[in-house]
Amino acid sequence: MRGDGLQAGATTVVGEGGGETVRVYVCAPPQDARLFVSALPPGNPRGVEVVSFGSDASTLEQDVQQLGVTVVVVSPQVRNYSDELVARLSRWPDLLVVVGLAPPTGDWARQLTTAGAIDVLRTPVTDRTIDVFVSSVPGWLNRAARMRAGPGWVAALPAQAAQAVQAMGYRQGVWVFWSPKGGAGKTTMACNVAALLGVVAQRKTLLVDANMNGGHVDLHMGVETDTTLASLAYLYHARGELLPRHVQEHVAPWRAGASLDILPGIQRVEQAGEEPLRGRQGQAFVQGLLDVAGRMYDFVVVDVGSSVNSPVHRTVLAQADGVVVIATPDRAALVDTKTTLETLESVMGLERSRYTLVVNMWTDQAGLRRGDITRFVGLSEAGLVPYETTGGMLLAVNTGEPFVLMNLKASDPRTQQVVDALAGIAARVYPPLDTIWQHRGRPVKRKTGLFDRLFG
Repeated sequence: MRGDGLQAGATTVVGEGGGETVRVYVCAPPQDARLFVSALPPGNPRGVEVVSFGSDASTLEQDVQQLGVTVVVVSPQVRNYSDELVARLSRWPDLLVVVGLAPPTGDWARQLTTAGAIDVLRTPVTDRTIDVFVSSVPGWLNRAARMRAGPGWVAALPAQAAQAVQAMGYRQGVWVFWSPKGGAGKTTMACNVAALLGVVAQRKTLLVDANMNGGHVDLHMGVETDTTLASLAYLYHARGELLPRHVQEHVAPWRAGASLDILPGIQRVEQAGEEPLRGRQGQAFVQGLLDVAGRMYDFVVVDVGSSVNSPVHRTVLAQADGVVVIATPDRAALVDTKTTLETLESVMGLERSRYTLVVNMWTDQAGLRRGDITRFVGLSEAGLVPYETTGGMLLAVNTGEPFVLMNLKASDPRTQQVVDALAGIAARVYPPLDTIWQHRGRPVKRKTGLFDRLFG
């Protein structure tokens, strides 16, 4: 708990000086809510007041909206609690802080912060807990406000739009981004589509770096972890089985509140030739990984290397529900794409119905016509991504932040064209994203007085 470092000395007064009172809802078992209610009643002089409480989370979102609260304290021990609820509250369009109230044992603190809680308090609740809570409120509100003001902020959908999205059907599956030629942008494409699915659309998504040439998904996504595809392959080689908990232990969550996990790839090229990833052993591992991950996640997005000589690459391409082939509008890249697809068709029995084409780095000055490209390659077009001329794509890669999340509120029309094109590709995978995309990055609604006090 970050608040543990605060000193519980003199009574803290948040609303001192005429500021707006912070309204709190406590969703916790009665024994945990009791002291919050008695110590912080409406009208108390500390500037933080509990306006309501309950031990059932089924109406929590409705209560938050109707009571106009700014802070929610939620315990995972209440009825109808879910991590998804915390994730939705953490993306509330109004300024809202979600604080977890974790039992003293177990992994609840990590689970709550991963779901989106800004901080965690521990039970049992004591007078010191209340002091730490009140002292921490200004800092929490500042952090929440700054997050909402950032370029990558994605608000939860309005209720009516959320109901419409929920009513839409979609197909779960494994989606592979591949190009027979290096430098086409497949890693960048895979990372951005995964971010759109797991962060913007909040569908449970796993991004896998299965590039045996070294795709560096971890660098693109700003993730640092000791567990990788290679370490998971070694575990499978030793045990002869792959279970969901093995996968869960090896993936890294992208950010708190996002539904996106990352499985980084090999860190050295020679690992691709080691026994766990070589030949039939490598094929069996990849088959097991995609099978298990496909049951754990709504979408598995895979970045795979260009060479079809790798058994890992061939297995991924064979097992995928959909393969997005990335090509650039130059003759050499298109010839490579056409001939490699013909080879896969004759040798591996490629089903062209599972393959679609994305033309990346498109420019009208290339001297090619879109219709000619699709006819030549023999695939239908799933998207056309304009050449990015502002330098923003390179900046995104170098800072480890997906381009689409850095530019949700882009004002430059050149950037907006690229972002919209990437969103269109992701919507081919998950059609409800079209509706979600229309509501992205909505500005936070300022609560009179409170927001001004934070940033005035």
